[in-house]
Amino acid sequence: MTSVHARASLFVRAVKLALALLLVSASGCEGTVELPFDPRVTVMVIDDGFDVSLPVFEGKVAATYTVTCPREQGSSDLAAAMTPVQDDAAATEFTSRKAALLAQLAESDDGCRLVAGLPPPGTPLADLEPDRAAWNAAIAAGTFGEAPPIVPDIFIRLLAGSFHGTATAGLIAHENPRVQLVLVQRRTDEARQDTTPSCPRQDQLDESVRLLADPDVRSAYLARPRAELDRQLDEVKLRHHVGIVNESYGRLPRAVLEDAWSARGCPAVSLRPYMALLTDLEQAFTAAHPGAPVLTLKAAGNDGLSLDDAEDSEECQRSDGTRLLVGSYGAREERSPFSNYGACVDVFAPGEDVVVNLPGGWLFPFLSGTSFAAPLLTRLVTLSAPLPFDPGRASAALLGERDTRRFIPLARFPRALLWDLNAAPSLP
Repeated sequence: MTSVHARASLFVRAVKLALALLLVSASGCEGTVELPFDPRVTVMVIDDGFDVSLPVFEGKVAATYTVTCPREQGSSDLAAAMTPVQDDAAATEFTSRKAALLAQLAESDDGCRLVAGLPPPGTPLADLEPDRAAWNAAIAAGTFGEAPPIVPDIFIRLLAGSFHGTATAGLIAHENPRVQLVLVQRRTDEARQDTTPSCPRQDQLDESVRLLADPDVRSAYLARPRAELDRQLDEVKLRHHVGIVNESYGRLPRAVLEDAWSARGCPAVSLRPYMALLTDLEQAFTAAHPGAPVLTLKAAGNDGLSLDDAEDSEECQRSDGTRLLVGSYGAREERSPFSNYGACVDVFAPGEDVVVNLPGGWLFPFLSGTSFAAPLLTRLVTLSAPLPFDPGRASAALLGERDTRRFIPLARFPRALLWDLNAAPSLP
């Protein structure tokens, strides 16, 4: 089969490069009656942009929900109270800031809730519909050179539309009779929002560390009521017997924030103690308030950074094996340059040139990112884990398949979903 890289135009290569860094870093719930046990593995996909009308989802969607936030998510009162102060005028005396934070921690965060159903999917490629059948046939056959010359148009529509959830959930559902899906629509750009000030000073960061390390604040943090959204998500997980949660977004690592401040001309600061303390508090809260038992497979991020401990990222939390960060490697089984790596990344799966479904029933072969490695791994787990599904046992079996680099072997993933494998089935 002719190599796609020998036939693709320079524009297509630019598209691939631009998309290689893609990563989009919880009630009006329906009743509480539990459903009968289903022998399939139920996966909750929390993402943005679902089109459940596609054939790949037929008979596999158990329920759909949307996260609604009356006030802007990512800038809640609690987040603001825990953010380093931005200027001297906001830097009240320590006792006043402590009292304000303790008051916030005593309140339940009811700002975001779940409602049943999904918003109507966008149709960014509707005007190209006459070309869809020929395009999809060429992509499925691995003969890109015979597809209609509409890559520029598709690329423009991708930038304008919301499709990430369709792509990730479609990878999990692809030729997978053992999965059913619970889809949760969430604006993933909000999940990665940076709420830190534009130019913090080191003394401000140090004062915030002192505040968060205060024994009274720590006790209040661990005793605070769980957010209403988290309670509702747990209710949904139990109702639908969810075994796996796939999250293809994440929080910004420390180095990304520090580099952004440096690029703005801010004085050099170290966020290490602040990040480590926040990570420790969050992990301690999770241990004190365990939710529904699930296996969470989470994209490690596309920053190309080494994540080695809690000072590097809030995603670096000690795990019992049921919360795994997933990195990406390519067709030649080399770690993807964009993928985060390091001691905190538990496992690597293919994440380059992945063939995905787009809203409206389009196939697209050039998407890359750890956000696609995670659902490919989720698909593998749903197909290989023994039933009834047990998160700990499934995780142990998965981790047992890793090689010395923590890669899951390439042969465990379907060629139809990996464009480079279609183009070069015999790897050197």
